Amino acid sequence: MIEMATAGQLSPEEEHWLDPAIKARAEAKSAEIAKHVAPPGTFKWMPPLLDQRRIQWGLVDKLFSAACSFDRVLVWQYPALSEIGSTGIVLTENAQAREKQSANRGILIGAGLSAMDKLRSHGFELGHNVQFIRNSVFRQQAGYIGGQWHEAIMLQVGDFTANEDLAEKLNSGELRVVYDEALGQHVYMRADGSVIKPIQTDLPEDY
Repeated sequence: MIEMATAGQLSPEEEHWLDPAIKARAEAKSAEIAKHVAPPGTFKWMPPLLDQRRIQWGLVDKLFSAACSFDRVLVWQYPALSEIGSTGIVLTENAQAREKQSANRGILIGAGLSAMDKLRSHGFELGHNVQFIRNSVFRQQAGYIGGQWHEAIMLQVGDFTANEDLAEKLNSGELRVVYDEALGQHVYMRADGSVIKPIQTDLPEDY
């Protein structure tokens, strides 16, 4: 909820959302989407972090109606920017759509068995905030709900470039990178001394 400010202190975006008609439409859309988001704990297979983030961001249930296979992964993209930095310039809907096409951040919401083996060996887990190299043309549609399309993009393991939750674990010391002489390669080491041995990941041919 936007806090009230004196005249002249509101950004164009804040003034936009304080318009009663626009605010009412936004609340109606949110209420409609909420009808399609099951309560926490509904999906028995789902890790707690993914469950938490699907509720936080309103990921509709149909996004989880098909399981990934083989080496494929599904990522839900974060919403596009609505304004340019701190300039106060609000992007149009078309501009926001273009921004989403090039956005490279999302939540890892699904992975096939082969993909999961490789992901876990590199410190990735379902629910993690990830970054990827390109935008896939393949999308899993979950329907038109609350005035917008809901979808996930399909990628391969080699399309990932960074993992924000993994960075937090490294920064906190929960994991660290060490060279394992016996294995002859770098590995992630947990606080208890156990290691995560990375599995070789093939990059896409057009990488």
